[in-house]
Amino acid sequence: MSDVGVQVLVDTIRTDAESRKWAYTVDPKPLRHRDYRSGTIETIQKHAEPTDTLKTIGIFVDVYAVLIASLGEDVDSPDTVGQQLIHCLEKAAKVRTWLDSAKKENFYLFLVGPLGSAEIKEWRDNQYRFERDERICRKLVWLPPGDDSLLKRESVRFCNRTFMARPWLEASRNAEELDPLRVVLAAAQLPATWYEVLESRTISDKDIAELLIRGLPDDVTSERK
Repeated sequence: MSDVGVQVLVDTIRTDAESRKWAYTVDPKPLRHRDYRSGTIETIQKHAEPTDTLKTIGIFVDVYAVLIASLGEDVDSPDTVGQQLIHCLEKAAKVRTWLDSAKKENFYLFLVGPLGSAEIKEWRDNQYRFERDERICRKLVWLPPGDDSLLKRESVRFCNRTFMARPWLEASRNAEELDPLRVVLAAAQLPATWYEVLESRTISDKDIAELLIRGLPDDVTSERK
């Protein structure tokens, strides 16, 4: 697949799923179908153009089904991307008819803009508009940065807006950063080991002083002698 953003996002989702020990399948058959399932009448356009040329890839992650679709690679044409959205919705409507009821309830369409679209206001306006579109399924738009070295980081940030978010990790980091004792120790450039000593409820007052001194750098303890 030539679309860099789509592939980066797939790799990020796969890595995250592996870290959680979640079952996942890249490019499962139900998300590869090009036609509506026989007997269904779902459609968004009577004469929609063929979706065969769309750059899409599907992935099952735990109980979720995700179709990742490219909004094109022309970053300079944000005003003409509406038709591409219709093609993406048509594709999503087709594959959705092949999903079981549980996957239909947890079906997402991730739309990926061209590289550099994150820096362009018109693309950000498109993002807001597309995510409010309630047709077919839930949608989220990732606008990749123009700097290739930031793609991985920004794809992780995007995933944190989805069902893959882990807010408790961020809360844990924030709590640690705001801990008053940690702030004081850091400001005074004192050893991090002092935190465990001072917070301990089992160390006697007599031993605390000795342990704090042990935690000092060698050059400081030698001066004391």
